[in-house]
Amino acid sequence: MSSSLEPADAAEEEQSQDPRFRIGAIWGGRYILRRVLGRGGAGTVFAAEHVFVKRPVALKLPHVDSANASAGFARLRREMDVLARIRHPGVVDIIDGGEIDGVPFIAMHLLEGRTLSGLLAARSRLEPVEVAKSGMAIARTLAAVHEAGVIHRDFKPSNVLISSEA
Repeated sequence: MSSSLEPADAAEEEQSQDPRFRIGAIWGGRYILRRVLGRGGAGTVFAAEHVFVKRPVALKLPHVDSANASAGFARLRREMDVLARIRHPGVVDIIDGGEIDGVPFIAMHLLEGRTLSGLLAARSRLEPVEVAKSGMAIARTLAAVHEAGVIHRDFKPSNVLISSEA
């Protein structure tokens, strides 16, 4: 499951004000920002590539120029702690994380796919077998999250990624 993200249009414009967050920039000396995947209330997720190992990642960075930057930083650190505790095929793996120049970040396995809301918008009707299969996978993932002591407070179709890798 992903964090709450919206289409990237506004995110790209906002982050481009800071040269560290421009597409093509090398963030923190180790990640080339390739494209904006989406944005949430506390940050933006970029498709990026590790400079040294050439591995694609989803790089989540908090909004740094907002009045709520410190709250966003704290939220991202909590998310990193939570993701590090959970080992489950339905929860994205953290590859790297920490803080560079005072800005926290999370680098995660980059999954290709579409959100459940995107799938429903494109197809409007799913076959019962698909619904049952996806529903069971989602239930198993949420059970693993709950077993780790975490309550997902923003569970919705736009936060469920349907990936061929899962």
